[in-house]
Amino acid sequence: MTDNGKAFSPGDRIIRYSGIALIAMSLITFAYLIPGTLDAMNIAVTLGPQLTGIPGFSLTPDLFYLSIALTLLTLLVSIFSLFVHRPDISTGFQETKNREYFHYLMIFILLQIILTEIIAYFVPAFGTGFPYNESVAVQNFAFVFATVFQSFLFQLLPIMAAILLLLLFTGKLNRSAILSPGIGMRENLLISGVISASVSLVVGGTVLDYLSNFVTFFMLNFIFVRFGFLKAFLTNFTVAITNVTATLISGNVILSNILPIFLFYLGFLGMYSAVQIGMNLSRYLPVPDQKNDRPRKVEKKVPRMEPFIRSNCPDCGHTVFHVKDDMGLKCARCGKDLEKDATGEMNISIEFRKVNKS
Repeated sequence: MTDNGKAFSPGDRIIRYSGIALIAMSLITFAYLIPGTLDAMNIAVTLGPQLTGIPGFSLTPDLFYLSIALTLLTLLVSIFSLFVHRPDISTGFQETKNREYFHYLMIFILLQIILTEIIAYFVPAFGTGFPYNESVAVQNFAFVFATVFQSFLFQLLPIMAAILLLLLFTGKLNRSAILSPGIGMRENLLISGVISASVSLVVGGTVLDYLSNFVTFFMLNFIFVRFGFLKAFLTNFTVAITNVTATLISGNVILSNILPIFLFYLGFLGMYSAVQIGMNLSRYLPVPDQKNDRPRKVEKKVPRMEPFIRSNCPDCGHTVFHVKDDMGLKCARCGKDLEKDATGEMNISIEFRKVNKS
């Protein structure tokens, strides 16, 4: 398998196939629980405030079915983008992005594992409240609705607005740039950081909640800007439904022991991916000019050496002649020119004298 003509390394293949396996597991869980989730609609619509964090929020049956339909449609296109490469459509369909995307997926999973352990340490009751105290079918909808709510309201709208403003100010605003912005690393970090901090403040909660939300939103926003909305949605959905999978198989001794091992394995791949990406990014760091760091050598001006002839001038008797370019002689005193063939058998000797010229 290749990526833009470049063969996948063994590490790339392992990360890609592991990511596809995790995505497939989440899709199977979601599809398996859909009938029960639809049956639990009457219960789910009463949980609007808990699902959104907005007091008095009313979740109607129409909004319930709309969120399910949006999830199915977005998942279908997201999966399509992993295997069908059409760079003319958008960034999410570029073949060169797929290899790198799975590395960032593993890093996101690693961060979620770390955050979960930290929160569980400081908040022992974590994992027993909403939505974990509901049935698996309701949990399935709760995580799906949260994914849709976050992805469209807290990611798609603010990030697209930020990208449009950036393209407008840089004079690159056009249809092609909107679909494939090509945002640089610095701009990506800035957009992701500002929007993540703002959203985390809006969501509110304790300091631990703020830090957890900021890290999660920052990573999802970074994936959004770099790989497109579809990849960010797929990442959010996959990790969210993995929580439902853990609840679903909790009654099975074998599967409930395998899943933590699998997640630990994915976390290890996340560490490997972080190192690989760090090494790749280091290539773009400015390298100090070693030539400028070395002390400069002072070039010494060496006086040019010119040959002179010692003999006797036939006019003035001077004994020093200058050798011309045509090998003729010129008296150093009176300027008498002597052809090179007219020098005869004079007893001459050649010496070199320093000629200092600026």
